[in-house]
Amino acid sequence: MNWENLLKRIKEIDARIDAGCDLSFLENNIDFALRVGSYHDYCLNNDKKSEALESYVFFAKYFITYMAKKYNKSFKYDFFSDTKDTFYNPYDNSINISKYNANKDYQMILFILFHEFKHKMQRDDIKASFEKDSLDKILEIDPATIIFLKEQYIMKDYDLYRENHDCFIMEHDANLFSLSECKHFFNTDFTKKLYSGELSNYIKAMVEGIDLTDQQYHDRQALPIIYEQDYQFKKSIVGKHINSGSILGLIYNSDGKPKSYEELMKEKNDLIKKYSGKVVIRYTSSLDHQPIKKTSEEHIEEIYKLIIASDPVLSIEEALYKYNTIKDKNYKKKYLNKIVKLLDDSPKLNTIYFSEIKNLLLTELDKGNEDLVRIVASLSHAFKNLLPEEYDMDKEKIPFSSNAKQSVHRPKISDAVKRIVKLKYERQKLQEKKQQLLSEEYQKKLENLIDQEGLDEEEIQGMSM
Repeated sequence: MNWENLLKRIKEIDARIDAGCDLSFLENNIDFALRVGSYHDYCLNNDKKSEALESYVFFAKYFITYMAKKYNKSFKYDFFSDTKDTFYNPYDNSINISKYNANKDYQMILFILFHEFKHKMQRDDIKASFEKDSLDKILEIDPATIIFLKEQYIMKDYDLYRENHDCFIMEHDANLFSLSECKHFFNTDFTKKLYSGELSNYIKAMVEGIDLTDQQYHDRQALPIIYEQDYQFKKSIVGKHINSGSILGLIYNSDGKPKSYEELMKEKNDLIKKYSGKVVIRYTSSLDHQPIKKTSEEHIEEIYKLIIASDPVLSIEEALYKYNTIKDKNYKKKYLNKIVKLLDDSPKLNTIYFSEIKNLLLTELDKGNEDLVRIVASLSHAFKNLLPEEYDMDKEKIPFSSNAKQSVHRPKISDAVKRIVKLKYERQKLQEKKQQLLSEEYQKKLENLIDQEGLDEEEIQGMSM
């Protein structure tokens, strides 16, 4: 196409956009906008810098406006930002599109625009979750917001965010959204080439109960980033007033303390009854970002699954609850293995959540579940003192399923080591018995002295000081 004719049409459409066109106008002219994108790439390859820049500005503006109309969003944008990267700025509600993007091909420009636009959508959902009446709109929120509101807080730690950028679920979600939108305009070969590594759908995994410590979700960290976010967010919110009518009130009590698993289950059932029979139509995090229909029960269940899966303490509480309420031995073993694997694969949890895990184990001891506590406590020396005195090292067998591998964090205990430990234990018991006998002998002498001299016990204790 001749540049003069192309530029004339660009200016006509640009004027309509500035005047406030509707979505149908943009949909009718998408083919032209894509041709401008192709021309932009031609200009890059033929050193036509000024034409490439004009093509880029129109192309980017067109699709940013198209997305705003399609999803009913409003925000500012800047096509000549001096920043190295394009990003959404929640503080002034703007998408800052780096001028350096003009040197990229138009398909990549579109992927970046859609990715940053998704961050705008995520931030809007996060902001809404803090509103005092947001719980009344529970059927309207994206369940993934439960995860995103924690991630938003931890992003304040820029170094942590920068070092773990690709691990953040908000980033995975934005990639999935962008790829889904790109599929409307480009063939599947492009989307596969563009982001072939985007295979791990965290949100789907959590809803379906997949272990986040599995290889594909672990992101090569000692502690999955989702658990780090949970820990940091809890520290920030404890002691603060939480409005019970907000989405945040689903997870935390009014004083900022996390709700227990049983509290959550009761409230979940109340919400399911309240909204029984309603239908939810919403988008979901996937490579096929299309409206889906769910029952209100399915929608609420998904929200609570994400609340629990993103909180390791709640995950342990849930497994313990099911361990104690299910009679089938195989299922009991399944939930015990889940706790063992969680603590074994993420040993840092034993440190940062020591008091919470300790209290859960003490509760299990009160219920008489000594074998369970013995197995879990064997994963960390910090919990050894919870074990009862009659602890038997011969029972030190972790009931992993047959296809589970031996953990590198817990080497197998040999029979020789067990005998040595038992010998030390017996020697310690003999010492304790000796001290007990000596104490009893001293007590008898003390009683005789009281009888003979007519002294009271307080005077004798004072003499010995």
